[in-house]
Amino acid sequence: NNKVLHAELVPEIKQEPDYNAALAALK
Repeated sequence: NNKVLHAELVPEIKQEPDYNAALAALK
């Protein structure tokens, strides 16, 4: 599942990850 994969790549931080970059990486 892509959300789980992305969660592994992004450490638990207080700011939101760059979702646009994440979506671009999946394409």
